[in-house]
Amino acid sequence: MVQKMRSHLEANPRRFSVGRCITGLDRGRLEALRLGLRTFGRLSGGVSLGCRAGFASGALLDYVYENRASGTTRLGRALDRRLLDTVAWRCLRVRLRNVHTTLLECMGALRERNAAPRIIDVACGSARATLDALHAHPDSGGTALLLDHDPEALELVRHRASALGLEQRIKLVRCDLSDGRTAARLQNVIARSPFNLAVVAGHLEWVSDDAAARLVNALSRRMPAGSGLVYSGMPRHPNYELLTRCVAGTPTEPCVSLRQRSTASLDAIVSTAGFVKRGMRTDPDGVFTVSVAEKPE
Repeated sequence: MVQKMRSHLEANPRRFSVGRCITGLDRGRLEALRLGLRTFGRLSGGVSLGCRAGFASGALLDYVYENRASGTTRLGRALDRRLLDTVAWRCLRVRLRNVHTTLLECMGALRERNAAPRIIDVACGSARATLDALHAHPDSGGTALLLDHDPEALELVRHRASALGLEQRIKLVRCDLSDGRTAARLQNVIARSPFNLAVVAGHLEWVSDDAAARLVNALSRRMPAGSGLVYSGMPRHPNYELLTRCVAGTPTEPCVSLRQRSTASLDAIVSTAGFVKRGMRTDPDGVFTVSVAEKPE
């Protein structure tokens, strides 16, 4: 049976589509798909990690960034490869590159003004883009304050920072921003850590408009004129139904709340907080955006 399934999967790569499988799910098909994730799906390294750490976790995001298929048996690895090649996960890797490129530009602009980059990365996950940007500017004097609630993600940051020789240029803080007291918690964390470049990539897609506004306003109050804000958005997601109906309610993620938000709506939140948008990048499929805004003089 497994051999037949593996042969079919390898012979028909284009017929495998997570998005197609979950369109118009009824209760029976939804429960069947959830069961499949917990059983057959665990043959895939990515699904197994998602079931353990969470499908919105920094650990899974870093796995997608690595883009190396793994799994139990050849079938599991074939399934994992198909998942890593889906539109959503391909676009996540484009988002990473866009955040990194935008950060490099912002850091270059700060250096032209003789200002050392002081970065805060909120809900940083594995902080791959921020760490790589710091590593690319060894003589900038740049530092980073990295916040996340997930200890496994922060351990990934420690490991990568050590490999890049950045231990003395970063500070890690475990901070949960999901309980509705974002502004107060953030103010306590950053009160003694002045910064001129904020990164909010992959977080606003999971919070309400009110929570997003509180966070961006809290950042704005601590940032001097001329500071930059790099933020991501998600106008649409090809697997939205899967994440909101199938993943939600699992033991690792009982309250998944993925938000599809128009670019105009997200820009309005940023503008209200006192920033002026300066540019935007996106992927070819229009799933994720990466924008940069400046707090004017």
